[in-house]
Amino acid sequence: MIKIGIAGTGSTYGIADYHLRAFLRIPEIWVNAVYTRRKEMGEEFVQRNGLEAVVCESYQELLNRVDGVCICTPNYLHASMALEALQMGKGVLCEKPMSGTDEEIRKLCQEAEKHPYGHLAGFNYRYSPENRKLKDLVSEGRLGQIYTFYQRKGGNRLANKNIPYEWRMNRQVSKMGAAIDFGSHLLDNFLYIGGYEPKRILSVAAQAETFMKERMDETGRKRSVDTDDMSMLTVKTSDGAMGRFDCSRLGITYEEIQIVGSEGMAYYTGLTPKKIYVWGKCRDNSMQKAPEVLEWEDEEDTYYLQAKTWVDAMREEKSVQPDLGFACQQALIFRAFQEAAEEKREVFLGEE
Repeated sequence: MIKIGIAGTGSTYGIADYHLRAFLRIPEIWVNAVYTRRKEMGEEFVQRNGLEAVVCESYQELLNRVDGVCICTPNYLHASMALEALQMGKGVLCEKPMSGTDEEIRKLCQEAEKHPYGHLAGFNYRYSPENRKLKDLVSEGRLGQIYTFYQRKGGNRLANKNIPYEWRMNRQVSKMGAAIDFGSHLLDNFLYIGGYEPKRILSVAAQAETFMKERMDETGRKRSVDTDDMSMLTVKTSDGAMGRFDCSRLGITYEEIQIVGSEGMAYYTGLTPKKIYVWGKCRDNSMQKAPEVLEWEDEEDTYYLQAKTWVDAMREEKSVQPDLGFACQQALIFRAFQEAAEEKREVFLGEE
């Protein structure tokens, strides 16, 4: 039996619930410990889910009780908590994005190299059927060389002005807003589907805007919001591909991906799920007018597939992607996105 702890149960939007539902489906896992800064919230989480788990007084106590930890805390704690767990030889599943101080990111990257097994960054959309099928199209060469890669993703929960101020609206804690909430997934989709290593990204640019500049906190006091509600991110790669990612907290309710390449193009929209539209080239090199439609029926929960991957990696002592080292490389790209948004310029990351 592999003993798992959950750090961070959520005070507003609880990502831990998604992970827990996945863990409860895996017989060889026992969620035996929980830690959150407000102990009463941890107790409520354990009671609500019927867990046989200890609500720990500290993160150190949790680590002493488990074989692996699922980190669901606010962004700025991810790197430091993952680092501490790796240093104690624990398995780690850490929610995205990887965030922390420059020193924490550097040390975590080094520690991930020394302990390459049993850790995974929480980019669960790698396990969605549409992303896997798009990756197959690219890997098989059906689209040729990628020219452009467009994505959009977001939600509308925070479009409600009555939602109170939370840590996601504080730049010190979150770094960016919609850009990092959703853009970290979109950047990972781009890297995964396109088969790119992070070092293949040569430059980035970004536009970010805060439309709801104030929110009431839980005490009824007005607080200034300094993270973006909406953002547009762009990347250029060493082989000339251009990627654009549109992220919004205020109105996007479905995902959309369009890839245009030298030999064809593919399109997916959440408005017609379980379908991908693919246009190939005709003999005269023109694009086909009618697309081929790829369809599927079965669709497994991405958090469950991610949890299975992590548990197998711990049990078999193997490395899997995207690991924490990969997440640290992505964190550096988001440093550049933030710089590009603040300075309103393209930021160059260097050659391969």
